[in-house]
Formats: sequence, structure tokens, C-alpha cells
Amino acid sequence: MNTNYPFWFQVLKSFYENDDYYNGLTIPYLVGASTIISLDKPLITINDLITEAQNMNLPHMVELLFCEAEEEFVLRIYDKENLVGLDEFHKQYDNLIITEESLAYLSLEEVINDMYMLYQEHIQKGNYHKNNGKWSNYSKYDINRIIPFNS
Repeated sequence: MNTNYPFWFQVLKSFYENDDYYNGLTIPYLVGASTIISLDKPLITINDLITEAQNMNLPHMVELLFCEAEEEFVLRIYDKENLVGLDEFHKQYDNLIITEESLAYLSLEEVINDMYMLYQEHIQKGNYHKNNGKWSNYSKYDINRIIPFNS
């Protein structure tokens, strides 16, 4: 894995390549991964995460969508060959694709603000993982999936 990429992208890409998520990973899950990977660094912000997802230097595009199964917004790898399938309800901000209709008419600042309002409280409480409808800290299983990225 190229360590020049943000840690959250490395986690997302690994989960994608190993078919280890259903639709993607939640924003708190990706933000909180740094509590396992880089203990000496502060958490990234939701703003940083979404802004970094725009970076055209990432090897894959990143999609923000609403996962019906989790009933949460998630990020996932977006295959560039699917760009031709984008319709009017989808928005592209450089490397970030938003395919959730409810967010399609918002500015990127508004999207970031919405994600902040939805997830910041969970992040502040250290609840990075949603399981059976409840937010909590990572399980041992999650920690073991994230540990390989420890730098």
C-alpha cells in the first residue's frame, strides 16, 4: 500500500480490494481509524476527510452515498469507468462523486456541514462503528482489520 495516500484511503481501498464491506465505510469509521493507526496524531476532521477525497492524485475516485443497509452515509471506492453512468442527481467535485440525490444540489461546504451535523457527536464520544443500529467504539474484529495500517 502506498503510504503517501491518507490513512483513511488506505483502509477504504484495502476493504474494497478484500470485498470487506457491503456499500462502504461510514465517515466516523474512517475518521476514527487514526486512533488505531496514528496514536500520536490528532483525529482528522470530517472536513479534512471529505476535502482529501477530492484529491485527484488518489488512484481511485471516492463516492459518498447513502447505504440503506446501514442507514448511514458511507464512502467507497468509485470505479472511474462508471463516470459515464452519472446522471443529473449526481455531483462530482474533482475526485469525489456524490451519488446521493438528497445531497446533489448542495455545495460541497453544505455537504461537509451536513456530515458534521450527523457524525461529529459520535466521533467526539469515540463511537466510530455502527453495529445493529447502535454506535460504539471499534470491536476487536474492527481493530484487527485496521491494525495492518499502523505506521
